[in-house]
Amino acid sequence: ARARGVYLSGGVGTGKSMLMDVLHAEAGAAGVASRRLHWHEWIHGVHRRLHELRTASAASTDEKLRVLALEETADVLCLDEMAVHDVADALLLREIFSTMLNNGVVVVATSNRPPEELYAQGLNRHLFLPFVRLLARRVDHVRLEAVDRRRTGARDAELFVPTGGDAAPALAALGVSGGFAPETVAIAYGREMTLDADAATRRCARASFDQLCGDALGAADYHALCDAYDCFFLERVPVLPLARHDLVRRFVTFVDVIYDRGEQGGNQKRCCLRDACAHCPTQ
Repeated sequence: ARARGVYLSGGVGTGKSMLMDVLHAEAGAAGVASRRLHWHEWIHGVHRRLHELRTASAASTDEKLRVLALEETADVLCLDEMAVHDVADALLLREIFSTMLNNGVVVVATSNRPPEELYAQGLNRHLFLPFVRLLARRVDHVRLEAVDRRRTGARDAELFVPTGGDAAPALAALGVSGGFAPETVAIAYGREMTLDADAATRRCARASFDQLCGDALGAADYHALCDAYDCFFLERVPVLPLARHDLVRRFVTFVDVIYDRGEQGGNQKRCCLRDACAHCPTQ
């Protein structure tokens, strides 16, 4: 019988990623080919490879998705923070996952949402439901309930600077002692953007909230920025209206990417928010 995958769901800080990382490490220690990616990184790779296949072949989309899925070389594929918001992503998943699972790949995923709540209220969600049913058949769902471990210790209060506050302690915490100068950096799909980098190390970037979250940027762009910088000083952060789903989603994606890159990479990634709300809620 084929080994079943695991889908870990639960709130933030309940240990989902930690458990997945333990499994990933133990699989590698046992000689099992295991690959661990953040969901944003994986889905970006899917779209990039699908574009290459579309350029090279006139085969149907489903055939290209099967080819793409069969290229997965890992025995265990670990995907952290699964979240489906885009109809273009939603319509690809059933064919890819079905092919990978049938080919013996064991999928381990984490998400804040249980499978049945993925892509909730999404466009043409009825076309996504076969993927949800596929997960129910082939993957065990484990719900984690725990207190957010990140709320039990001291908060990095120096990394939240309210309007009119002194930014110097936050900059010192990020290791910045000098000024900033404009720098142009490459982002995804051959594009570039200009932001400020600290004059001494060129490893800390300063940008406005509108620059990073108001423009049409995505996870691939944020990964490119993390390749260039270890910390970010984000200015003029507004109180986000819930009606602006695009701003909220980009901000969440940005934080997800820099957090994951800091956890998985050799260099810790940090972010300071300036002009944040003067009385940020603790819950």
